[in-house]
Amino acid sequence: MNFTRRQIYDLVWSKPLNKVAAELGLSDQGLAKACRRCDVPVPPLGYWQKLAHGKQVDRPTLDSDQFDDEYIVEVSVGTRSRPGATQVSKPLTSLPDESSEAKLAKATPPHPILKQVRKAFDRVKKPDEFAYVNISPFKIRASPTECERILALISDIFVAAPTENWEIKGSTHDGWELLASGEKIEIAITENTKKTPHTPTPAEIREQQRYSWTKIPEFDYSPSGELKLTISSGSYLGLRTNWSDGKKQKLEAVLPGFIEGISIVGAALYTRRLEREEQERQWELQRQREAERRRLEEIQRTRIAVFKEQAKKHNEAEVLRAYVDGVKRSLDKIPEGDVPKVQVWIEWAEKSIQDLDPLCHGLPVLMTEDEASRNSWRYRDQ
Repeated sequence: MNFTRRQIYDLVWSKPLNKVAAELGLSDQGLAKACRRCDVPVPPLGYWQKLAHGKQVDRPTLDSDQFDDEYIVEVSVGTRSRPGATQVSKPLTSLPDESSEAKLAKATPPHPILKQVRKAFDRVKKPDEFAYVNISPFKIRASPTECERILALISDIFVAAPTENWEIKGSTHDGWELLASGEKIEIAITENTKKTPHTPTPAEIREQQRYSWTKIPEFDYSPSGELKLTISSGSYLGLRTNWSDGKKQKLEAVLPGFIEGISIVGAALYTRRLEREEQERQWELQRQREAERRRLEEIQRTRIAVFKEQAKKHNEAEVLRAYVDGVKRSLDKIPEGDVPKVQVWIEWAEKSIQDLDPLCHGLPVLMTEDEASRNSWRYRDQ
C-alpha cells in the first residue's frame, strides 16, 4: 500500500494511530514503522486525551532533511496487533497492489516473548493455580485464565515502543531487554489474590484430631482476576510505578498512563545514572587530588630529610676540622720523633673529613621528584 509522506502525515494526525491502522487494514506497529522509516512525526502518548480535554498541544511540522512531502512510502499490510479489535479494510487514499495483497494473507508473527509466556501458562494444569513466569523484562504471577489478557497487555506495550522511542532487544543471556532512554526497565504483572473462609475437609479434621499441633488454615487464597502492572526497576525513584484494576475501570483503560510511566521512569533512571557517574567522577578527581597531595608531601619530606642529613654531616665535618686544626697547632709541643706518626693521623683525618663533608663534593642541587619518590622509603620514619 503506497502513500506520500504528506498523506501519511495527514492521516496519523487526524485520529489515533490504532484507528487509522484499522481503517487501512494495517497493524499498529507496521504503520508506526513506516512513519519512522520516512521521518513522519506521530502524535506522542496522551496527545488525543489532552486534545479531548481542550489542552494546548504542539504539532510538529513535516520538514525533513532526507525526504520531501511527495516521497512515496510503501506500508506493509498485516493483521492488527491489539486483541479484540475489528479489522476493517477500507483504504482512504489508494488501493493495495498485488504485493500488498500477498502480504495481507500473512499475519504478523508474534514476538518471541509472547510465545514463551503462552508456553509457560500452558504448563499450568489447574486454572486456579498461579503460573510464575520470569522472561525478562517481565515477571509474571497469574492464573492461566488471565493468559490472554496478559498477552494483550504485553502486545500493547510492544506496540507503544516505536512511538515512545523504546528499544526492545535480545540480551546476552538469551533473554530480552526493554530500554527506555537507554535504561533497563523491568515490569511485573501480578494477579491479586482473594481471601475466602476455609472450609475444613474431612482429611484435615482427622489430621488435627490425630496430631494436636496440626493447624487448619483459616482462609483460602485464590486468584482474583484483578491484575496489577508494576515498573519494578523504578520503585526507589519516588515516582508512580503501580497501575491496577479498580472498581470502576480496568487496567486496559489506564494503560496509556502506564506506558507514559515507563518513559518517565526511563528518563529518571537516565538522569540518576548521569548524576551517579558525575558523582563518581568527582570522587575520582578527589582521590587523584589526594593522591597527588600525598605524593608531593612525600617528595617534600624526602628533600627535607636529605637537606638535614647534609647539614648534619657538614656540621660534624666542621667540628672535626676544628679539632684537626688544634692538633696541627700542638705539633710543636710534642717530641720530634712522634711528629711523623701524628702527621699520618692528620692526613687520614683530613681525608675522612673531606669524605664526610658534602660541600667537598660540590654544591647541593634539588632532588628531582622521581629521585625523591624512589628514595622516600629511606626517610619514612623521619
